[in-house]
Amino acid sequence: MRFVYWGLTAVLAVVCAVFAAYNRGPVALDLWPFPAFELPLFLAVLGPLAIGFLFGGLIAWLGHLGLRRDRRRLTKQAERLQAQLDQAKEIAPPGRSLAS
Repeated sequence: MRFVYWGLTAVLAVVCAVFAAYNRGPVALDLWPFPAFELPLFLAVLGPLAIGFLFGGLIAWLGHLGLRRDRRRLTKQAERLQAQLDQAKEIAPPGRSLAS
């Protein structure tokens, strides 16, 4: 699976590099409240894609904050319970299980 991931990533990187190399011509962008400006075509196309990728990653990271908090809490609880179990095993008389 890792090979497929890195293979697709490499292909996508090559496609983006070739697109950027062949689309260097200026294009004028006129966004309503801002004055018009020129930039290379590859920036006009790949820039918003990169911004959207980063914004989506930020949204996913923020969405998982609660899950990470719960995981930390449950890990601490499991460690505390394991420590109590270990302590109870030390106290229990030999030959007698805790279940009986």
